[in-house]
Amino acid sequence: MVIKNKYGHTWWGKEWLNAFSNIDIQNRLTHGKSYLNNSENIRDIVITGEGLVASVKSDKPKPYTVKIKMKNYTNDDKFKILEILNKNKNYISSMLLGKINEEFIDELKKNEIKIFPKNWSDIEANCDCDDWAVPCKHIVAVMYIIANKIDKNPFLIFEIHNYNIKSDLEKHGYDFSSSSTFINNPYETIENKKIEKKEKSYKKIDFSKINDIKNKIFSLLNENPLFNEGKDFKKILESYYDDISEKADSIIENKDISYSCKTYDLKDVDFYISQNFDYFLGKLNCNNKNYIFSVANLDRLMHFFANSSIEERDTYNDRVKSIYNIYNFSLVLAKNNAFVPEILFISKNNYRIRWIPALFDEHIKEIYNSIVENIDQVILKNVKFEEEGKIVYELTKMDQRLSNIESNNLKEYKYIIEKMYLERYIKKLDTILGKKEYTISQDIPTKYVLEEIYSQINITDLYKKESLKKISVEESINEIVNIFITYFNLGITTKKIGISDDKILKTFFYGERYEVSNFYESEIPENIKQWLDKLHITNKEYKTYVAFNENSKMFNLELKFKKNDLDENFFTIKDVFTDKNYEDYKIDILKTVGILSEIDHEFSNVLMDMNKTSISFSIEKLSNIYFEIIPLLKMLGISIIYCNSLNQIYEPTLEINLDIENIENKEYSYNDLEKEIKLIYKIMIDNKEILKKEFTEMSKYKNSFIKYENKYVYISEEKIKKIKVALKDKKISSAKMLMLIISKEYEGFKVNISTKLEDYVKNLFVIKEISLPKNLNATLRPYQKRGYEWLYRNYKAGFGSILADDMGLGKTIQIITLLQKLKEEKRFVSKKTLIVVPTTLMSNWENEITKFSKNLKYYTYYGNNKDTNFKKVDIVITTYTTLRMDYENLKDIKWRCLIIDEAQNIKNSDTSQTKILKQVEAESKIAITGTPVENRLTEYWSIFDFINEEYLGNLNNFKKTFATPIEIYRNSSVLKKLKKITEPFILRRLKTEKNIISDLPDKIEIDKYVKLSKHQKELYNKVYSKYIEIIEGNVEKKIHIFSAINDLKKICNHPNHYYKSMKYNSDYSGKTKILMELLENIYLNSEKVIIFTQYKEMGIILKKMIEDKFQNEVLFLHGGLNVKSRNELLEKFQNETDSNTFILSLKAGGTGLNLTSAKYVIHFDLWWNPAIESQATDRAFRIGQEKDVIVYRLITKGTFEEKINETLKNKKEISDIALANNEKWIGDYSVEELREFFSLTEGNE
Repeated sequence: MVIKNKYGHTWWGKEWLNAFSNIDIQNRLTHGKSYLNNSENIRDIVITGEGLVASVKSDKPKPYTVKIKMKNYTNDDKFKILEILNKNKNYISSMLLGKINEEFIDELKKNEIKIFPKNWSDIEANCDCDDWAVPCKHIVAVMYIIANKIDKNPFLIFEIHNYNIKSDLEKHGYDFSSSSTFINNPYETIENKKIEKKEKSYKKIDFSKINDIKNKIFSLLNENPLFNEGKDFKKILESYYDDISEKADSIIENKDISYSCKTYDLKDVDFYISQNFDYFLGKLNCNNKNYIFSVANLDRLMHFFANSSIEERDTYNDRVKSIYNIYNFSLVLAKNNAFVPEILFISKNNYRIRWIPALFDEHIKEIYNSIVENIDQVILKNVKFEEEGKIVYELTKMDQRLSNIESNNLKEYKYIIEKMYLERYIKKLDTILGKKEYTISQDIPTKYVLEEIYSQINITDLYKKESLKKISVEESINEIVNIFITYFNLGITTKKIGISDDKILKTFFYGERYEVSNFYESEIPENIKQWLDKLHITNKEYKTYVAFNENSKMFNLELKFKKNDLDENFFTIKDVFTDKNYEDYKIDILKTVGILSEIDHEFSNVLMDMNKTSISFSIEKLSNIYFEIIPLLKMLGISIIYCNSLNQIYEPTLEINLDIENIENKEYSYNDLEKEIKLIYKIMIDNKEILKKEFTEMSKYKNSFIKYENKYVYISEEKIKKIKVALKDKKISSAKMLMLIISKEYEGFKVNISTKLEDYVKNLFVIKEISLPKNLNATLRPYQKRGYEWLYRNYKAGFGSILADDMGLGKTIQIITLLQKLKEEKRFVSKKTLIVVPTTLMSNWENEITKFSKNLKYYTYYGNNKDTNFKKVDIVITTYTTLRMDYENLKDIKWRCLIIDEAQNIKNSDTSQTKILKQVEAESKIAITGTPVENRLTEYWSIFDFINEEYLGNLNNFKKTFATPIEIYRNSSVLKKLKKITEPFILRRLKTEKNIISDLPDKIEIDKYVKLSKHQKELYNKVYSKYIEIIEGNVEKKIHIFSAINDLKKICNHPNHYYKSMKYNSDYSGKTKILMELLENIYLNSEKVIIFTQYKEMGIILKKMIEDKFQNEVLFLHGGLNVKSRNELLEKFQNETDSNTFILSLKAGGTGLNLTSAKYVIHFDLWWNPAIESQATDRAFRIGQEKDVIVYRLITKGTFEEKINETLKNKKEISDIALANNEKWIGDYSVEELREFFSLTEGNE
């Protein structure tokens, strides 16, 4: 019988075991295999002139010796073996790949050369144990071990015959040592190399050409590789590739990574790899705090990269941009299975696996080179870590270890285990952490303790400074790709196998080194290398070509070579063995042809017959050769030369022709497109129409080539289905039709548009000069008038609009101008306009409508006692929350216009708020936003789907067609298409644009009206009543009036300002709530801001509030600072990019300062002398200021603040309204006047 189990995996290993398959004296075979269950029983095996000698464990102090020998080959035998090999180079080719060709063994048998024993008598074996029987269990165990050793190293079978075949072949010019050379850890120091500054184009790297190549990779890898006995490692690896792709997909979909830091807080990232390249540590700077990480706890860095927007990435420094590029590259590689493992030599008996880009793919190589070109500085440093460095690395793996606690039913011991781990590491790191105490309790998650520890470690304390070496850009990219791929692997590996003792799995998937610790493992690194070699065969000193030739009804593939691309002369396999000019390529070419033979056995014929240089095939096999074999050859670095007939492959395609009818005397509207456009479909091959009957006949030849009019046409089943589906789509919605017209493309098919239709569409989009409405109480700037005309054009044409002008450019007044125009056209008689806003902006809209329109009537649908009778008004203003809560009462109303402000409130398409808004019926929809895309394009889709439903398709289709190709793959052509099809419906002007700057004043002042929160109202009324009561009974009322003003101002700021409490919640105050919204937009635009307040206490509250929300350091200048501290703050704000927020108390910072780096000024509470307020604003607005300055004044609606502000605006002279002057003003008011002045009025009741 043939012994199976886990011994003898190859045909030659099994052949060895067949020799003693009939032996079973007293179950010797069973005992021998059982003896092998303890791997320590076989100590060592060596080959000597005496045969094979093994050292076996015994019950005595000295181990037993087992000797196994076969008949030595004679010189004649050796001569015949070499003669057979030289006649058929195919056999040598197999040997170079670590295999024995069965036909070679058959040839040896014909020549009466015995290689495998036929029976036990062919083997001479003995053991010095006390067992009388032969074979004893020790001999049997060694025989099984030999089978496995032969599996991994077939040359061993020749060595048992005392014949070193490798050595003999090397004497004849076949150098086997060159084919088994390991790559050393590939670092290159560049300390003395000048780094040239390069023209960078971070955004221009397009990853869209990276396709899924998993099937190609695994087509090259053999099944059941010999280094992982008993398991098909190819299947294991395939499974990991699938999981890694899924993991990358979940990151792309933003489902997998979350963290507390804002993405724009990332300041710097540094990578350090250990001297032997077996582990790395990184440092990232988040909000000026450093955190240590390794591949095991990469989550924080992944959060920044996975969640950042294009605008945020623009603020990164060059190193972070470079590392982000590599991250994005790694993510796309992982998603598309476009990475490969390679084995590297570390030191004697130590190896590691590294995951690198699949650079045999020409597109990946091109992108890789682009990334290299973008990097002009060191991004990875090689260092010799001190012992503490290794300890910190082990500490970072703690999360990984602890994740196994629950799966191992140790949940109840989780805290005890965590505490034990932490205390042990903290003690070891005393010198680094400065003996700091860390609270470890069940109430504080371990994650937070670890975060605190990481933030305390300075990475430069962990390595020897003199050991630092800089790594070349190319190898830095390879190593960082490896880090990211390994990170994707870790969670999957932990979930699949937990803590495994399998050294192969740990080496491939945990990033651990492989150490050869005994003779069993000595061939494993070489076996891994041989298995992976096909994936790294492209870097050769010669060029391989496969040329297509057509001969009658047959094709052939000719194999030939060149020394290099510039060489004009080809050479053949025969030349390699007959011409000394080419003999240096002999080994590599034999390996290459051996690999080609594994892809298609026909290639082996060129080694069996030197005069044969090509393989032949018919047209039936062309599709397999063209689409399956050729891509694999290209992966191996082989260039393809096509014959003329195959230079261009044709496919049936669809052409769509559009025309429009019945348009005379019609007002141009996009709603007519669906009804009036005529579609004509044509099936084409090479720009020539074919009959439907011909197409039907062709469709039978699925995934095959046919010859049509002397052209080779490929009939793709997928393309045929696509054409048939499109032909059935006779009715296309207006939204889809419009996109089809603009893009001139539909589902990948060409679209032709008639001249009549083109003229019609041009008229749809033309922006005509429109007169301003008569009752507009404002003068528009030129760009604002253009915006109004654009809005009016879209309204008339039936389009929705996104008005996305920069902050401070007057989006609200452009909308009000449009509404005023529609009122004058009597559009609001039957249908009204609904404006939906955040609560913080409601007062602002009320004021702006009153200010800029003479006769627009509005009703605020908010609070208690809401009325749905809107007959007497033109506009209804409500909030997002109110609409969501009251939708049932409003759902049957059809609106003329639906306008939403701060449209990013509907960026999440899954929320009930967004779904309800999309159900509201309106003739025209307008979205107002300063940030149409905050993080991801899906947010843009949600807003766009609101204004023009279905235009961009459903969300899943949009992700597939636009979001993923643009955001992850950076596909420039897809981005161009998205811009083209959305351009007519979005208007975005920036203050930095030349034609806008010329229209702008140097300083823009905007009053922001906010409502008091519920808590503020209650407190305001309570304090107001108290002071009115005091004033009514007191002659010296002026003192109490000023106290009332002070206390009520504090309440308007924040209730806790009045209470003198440092506790806070931004939602408790209308002002702090809108301040947070303003800051969010300012930070997204990477601008600086100055915030003025009269009160030091409020400054402290604001500083804490902003720092906690945005994780920013906030500077605060107040009267309590000395000159040195004051100057340090000023210097920091003016010159450091990261210092973007400066709070100043009005008196301390109002004069004598120059803060021109700020673009925004916010007056949180107002000073009642405009001269002082103006002086404060001028800290940012100075002569020589390169930026225009935008000033926000926060005013609480319906309070005394609003009344004072109105009074100030109506005074002509500053001296008239100073509180300290002698004229009759607040201090001289009667009690009734004071009651009216301080009380809450409409809008804040």
